[in-house]
Amino acid sequence: MILSRLPKSVLTLGKEAARHVLRRPVIGVAAAAHTDDGRWLLVRRADTGTWALPGGTLEWGETLKASLERELLEEAGVERSTFKGLVGVFSRPDR
Repeated sequence: MILSRLPKSVLTLGKEAARHVLRRPVIGVAAAAHTDDGRWLLVRRADTGTWALPGGTLEWGETLKASLERELLEEAGVERSTFKGLVGVFSRPDR
């Protein structure tokens, strides 16, 4: 299949564009994670170079917990984490 030969970045961009075209809600997650000794986990963003909480968008059919675990692994290499709870839900329909 031709899609399997495309770079991952192109597929990601295409998927993001399709979400907006289909007008399906995009759910973003951010992990406010810290170490046992109280240090907060931040990642340097590839697009702006600034520091941020690790996070991303929820995949179709994925739970919030699974999404946070995946994003922590992808962005920061965290293999084990403990989910303690949800801090808040925020809405920006115009974004």
